[in-house]
Amino acid sequence: MSRARWLSTGAVLAALVAATAVGAAVEPVPEAQQRPEPVAEPVTGTVQVCPGAGELADVTADVAGVALSSVEADGLAPGSLALETLPGADDEPSELATAQARGETITAEASGPLALRADGDVAPGVVGETVAQAGSTRTSGLASASCIEPGRDFWFAAGSGQVGQRATLVVTNTAGAPAVVDVTVWTEDGPVAAAGTQELGIPPTGSREISIDAVASGSERTGVHVAVSLGRVGAFLALREVDGADPLGLTWVAPSEPPSTLAYVPGVPRFGERVLRLLNPGEEDAIASVRAVAGAGAFTPVGLEAIDVPAGQVVDVDLEPVGDEALAVEVSSNRPVVSAVRLRQTPGSGLSDIAVVGSTPALDTASASRISVEDERSSRIVITALPEQVPDGDPGPGTPSPTPEPGPTPELSPTPEASPTPEA
Repeated sequence: MSRARWLSTGAVLAALVAATAVGAAVEPVPEAQQRPEPVAEPVTGTVQVCPGAGELADVTADVAGVALSSVEADGLAPGSLALETLPGADDEPSELATAQARGETITAEASGPLALRADGDVAPGVVGETVAQAGSTRTSGLASASCIEPGRDFWFAAGSGQVGQRATLVVTNTAGAPAVVDVTVWTEDGPVAAAGTQELGIPPTGSREISIDAVASGSERTGVHVAVSLGRVGAFLALREVDGADPLGLTWVAPSEPPSTLAYVPGVPRFGERVLRLLNPGEEDAIASVRAVAGAGAFTPVGLEAIDVPAGQVVDVDLEPVGDEALAVEVSSNRPVVSAVRLRQTPGSGLSDIAVVGSTPALDTASASRISVEDERSSRIVITALPEQVPDGDPGPGTPSPTPEPGPTPELSPTPEASPTPEA
């Protein structure tokens, strides 16, 4: 079985800085009403949610966590790093693995979601990763996902309600008090009004699964929003696909960035089927354009200059015109949309696998992710430097200009002549 896998978590984007000039004159805010300057405080405790094998059928999942030794932790009291079970309100969490020193990796099998907790001098710079491999002929593929911090707002541009495609939303609460969430689902036909998606209670130190393919049964494509009204949670979307008796792959989907008029999907590989998914959760139609940021520079592929994304609908766009090299995808639009790229590969062995890369924020500081390279697995990091903007707000070379509000189509850069494709 092929074990090739796309790693989106290691992909890095450079910072994109924009300056906005305000033309209107305003009165100065009285000193007593001015907001105080932010103060940096040391991280003394942290928790992350790591997905487990329970969301994917017939797989074994292993979670690993480490506090990076390169991160400064001076002046903090001694602490520890632990992987804990999340059994729900009826039982107490138990520690599966612990460490008291930075740089020491801990691992544990994950039948369900786990909490990666750290405190004291081990809390800063903690990273965790779950890797799962199919264990039967009914399911094929290798899935990996970075652990995430609990939050209050999660967006996914992935999933389907078609026969043979399972999409399970897993919402996990690491706290000792209940949480409440609302789940909204969109399809190619608009938002779905379904019972059992609003004011859902998530038990303390527990999880809840919502079958998105059942909520949007028969739909070709879905988008999902998780809004937290009480507490903080972690959320992942688990996908598993089959064609009759033939397995097509499995993956976890990490949240994408919230709706935006400019987003980047990093680490898109140069092989396999690549499809961009766009979710427009607003009440007005959007027009989006796509640029490929690759080794030869940024360019707008033919046919991807103006993509209609109707209000409240989900649209798929074939990325075949972007060429055959690893790249990042830039999505600009005149209305906020959510972006992700779906990947599918069928190796020579006949076994297939899938993955979804969501949009991510640009990085302006160090970042890390644990990558498994055991056995026959291979990993590749794609580093993309984004176009810069000059301080006066005028776009620099290769930077997309903002779309005027009345205009129906975003301003686009011309497509350059074809050039040889560098090896990714």
